Amino acid sequence: MTLRGTVRLLVVVPVAVAVVLAGVGLAGRLTARAAADQVLTRIEPARVAAGGLVTALVDQESGSRGYLLTGDPRFLEPYRNGVAAAGAAQAQLTALLADDPAGLAALGTAATAATQWRVQTAEPQMAARQSGSAGDVEAGAVQGKEQFDRFRAASAALEAHLVDRETTTLTTMSSARAWTDGITYGALAVALGVAALAPLVIRRRLTDPVDRLQRQARAVAGGQEQLPIAVDSPAELAAIAGDADVMRRSLLARRDDAVEAQLELALRDTRDTLAAEVHDHTVQRLFALGLALDALGTTVEPRVAARLTPLVDELDEAVRELRALIFGLVRTSVTGPTLRDALFDLVRDSTRALGFTPALGIHGDVAGTLGNDTAIDLLTVLREALSNIARHARATSASVRLAVDRQTVALRVVDDGVGPSPSDEVPRGRGIDTMSARAVRHGGTLCVRAGEASGTVLEWAVPTEAARPARLDARPRTPDVSGAPLEG
Repeated sequence: MTLRGTVRLLVVVPVAVAVVLAGVGLAGRLTARAAADQVLTRIEPARVAAGGLVTALVDQESGSRGYLLTGDPRFLEPYRNGVAAAGAAQAQLTALLADDPAGLAALGTAATAATQWRVQTAEPQMAARQSGSAGDVEAGAVQGKEQFDRFRAASAALEAHLVDRETTTLTTMSSARAWTDGITYGALAVALGVAALAPLVIRRRLTDPVDRLQRQARAVAGGQEQLPIAVDSPAELAAIAGDADVMRRSLLARRDDAVEAQLELALRDTRDTLAAEVHDHTVQRLFALGLALDALGTTVEPRVAARLTPLVDELDEAVRELRALIFGLVRTSVTGPTLRDALFDLVRDSTRALGFTPALGIHGDVAGTLGNDTAIDLLTVLREALSNIARHARATSASVRLAVDRQTVALRVVDDGVGPSPSDEVPRGRGIDTMSARAVRHGGTLCVRAGEASGTVLEWAVPTEAARPARLDARPRTPDVSGAPLEG
């Protein structure tokens, strides 16, 4: 037997039996209660009302006979009271026997006989006695006796019907109670049987196999790796034991591989930590130093500036080599939330070299719009643009605006410096080719132009990840500092 079969035997089957027994017992109790209610609220009140009907007719007959014998009007009072009582008893019986057609038929027979006696005999005799016609009174005596006997027979039949109905109902109630008691005893016997059988079955089918499996697993965990793990039954625990033994053998076979993997992971963690330290501290310091030296070159004599320029270029080259080395050691990942933080950090870090803090505005939902490569290139372009402002623009203010919608990611950097001249050749040190290449790689454009009053406007735009497939046929163009966009 499987573990599921054991559970069904100990839980599902007893519960199902208990539910069935409870349902049958409830039905028996409801039947007994309905029978008791029928006796108390219908049959017994109907028997009382039937007795009242007979009593009312007897009162009418006594009053009528007393008046006929004596002519005393006082005997009419019992007659009139009997008529009223008979009407009330008949109405009550009609309501109580509404669900009993046979009872209503017996009541109708008795009521008809009573009405015939009263209308055809009692009232005509009393009228004749009042008028002094003694012959009419004597003539109706025999007819009145026959009619009243018919009423007595009908009322006796009604009473017999009510007694028979009461007996049947009481028998039903007694049977229902006996059935309910039997069900209760049966449920108790089932409960006692389950209580006696359950511990034996649970110990044999569940706890003993689980204990064996636990002992074997603990032995293996304690160092006895060669000890097999096996349980014969139930089938579910046997399957678990088999899977555990397969895992044990697999762990033994891969132990050496795990040791090598741990060593490799330790080396990789060390390498990633080194790369992160260099990227977060050394490169940022070198970048800030380069910006500071470049800004210093604009404030010293040309002879000194000429000597600083090669040093700045050499420092930039060293920074590029370090960045390449870092990207080789660990892949930098930029997501939507981290891109926003990286933009703020980059603008803040450029304050020392620029002499002022550029204004930064981010519009649109950055998260989920840019891929990792696009975000890295955007940060690189912004870093190069701020570096150019610090080195060449001699600006006193600048603004950075990133706008993101469903189709385009647009970066706009504006300064109020000297600005480019349309006739000047673009200096290679400004990194325009690099920024343009980063736009072209993503199917975007670069535009570098002079500002309306002064300074330079740099616009770098690429399609979003969702819109990029529609831009795959675009072709790059060469940089243009005069204002024409460089399409990619």
